Amino acid sequence: LNHKEIVEVLVENGASVNAEGGEPLTLAVLAGYRDIVEILLKNKAHINIKAPEDHTLLHLAANRGHKEIVNALIERGANVDAMTINGTTPLYLAAQEGHEHVAEVLIAYKADVNVVNVEGTPLHIAAGKGHINLVGVLLRNGAKVNVKDNENRTPLELAVSFGHLEVVKMLLQNKKVGMNAKGNDDWTILHIATQQNNLEMVKFLVDEGSNINAKNACGSKPIHIAAREGHKDTVEFFLSKGLSINESNADNHTLLHFAAMKGHLEV
Repeated sequence: LNHKEIVEVLVENGASVNAEGGEPLTLAVLAGYRDIVEILLKNKAHINIKAPEDHTLLHLAANRGHKEIVNALIERGANVDAMTINGTTPLYLAAQEGHEHVAEVLIAYKADVNVVNVEGTPLHIAAGKGHINLVGVLLRNGAKVNVKDNENRTPLELAVSFGHLEVVKMLLQNKKVGMNAKGNDDWTILHIATQQNNLEMVKFLVDEGSNINAKNACGSKPIHIAAREGHKDTVEFFLSKGLSINESNADNHTLLHFAAMKGHLEV
């Protein structure tokens, strides 16, 4: 329970606010007990203690979505861009969990929106998780849209990969985003959406100008991917857009070859 008065009495009577390496403050931060955090901080609790993997108190508060505690810690000198051993900042954790209000506080205190950890930027994780409000916060504050993550993927590619259509729409509003840009093995986002069997995404991308004739490194168009994966409805959609049933890739494999190799009789 949040026993504020008991904490005050204990502190007034000499209880160490930094007992067990700062555990009282750490526990209060994790639990979201703002009043107790304030009491401990006013009584000189150490603000720069670290949890495993170099997580700071600000990391813990941001990860839990405790906006007011995040604000209190920063006002008392917590480093907004403190990094864990993996290069993760509090903003990245807020983005990961979809805590847009925490992200706004961190950014107001000049947190770096484009900081890169071992996996990518805050925009990568927000887009991949489908946190559209968080994506909006990051974009409005200068997040780079075409930056690549540790697997050479853009935020847009991640949003497409995980089927977050509304995030895709938001990202494509930025004129710097390339609808037909190529990623790993020359795959476009239309190739990716096709592989994921996301017909709604495929139709949206085509309507917005994705090139249905784009070829990957193997010379395969999205329709070849659809045939290989057995996505009958997607194959039919591409055919309705004027592609030939005899489309072949660089190895002269047609749609029938792809479907037969994988045993997709329905295609």
